[in-house]
Amino acid sequence: MKYRDKLKIIATIIKAVETESKKTHIMYRANLSSKMLKKYLQILLNSGLISKINKRYEITKTGQVFLERYDEFTDKNYRIEDKINDLSLRKDLLEKMIT
Repeated sequence: MKYRDKLKIIATIIKAVETESKKTHIMYRANLSSKMLKKYLQILLNSGLISKINKRYEITKTGQVFLERYDEFTDKNYRIEDKINDLSLRKDLLEKMIT
């Protein structure tokens, strides 16, 4: 099982509520236990990233901004990781040249 950090879980939940969703649907879309979902839904409600109307959750404007910024962050992060991996490979090649 691959570890997901807090930001990834939050982004996944927010994406799951882009279309109005009930708790059970969010739980399956985000692949979370009921206990974990309850914890994160409270965080998201308190942060104003989602709202609850009756038994349905929906994304707020603030939640949309969060997703845009999160997507920008992950894109930049992947590019940086690729550069780091490339540099690491180049270093390995240089070290092989001197052994």
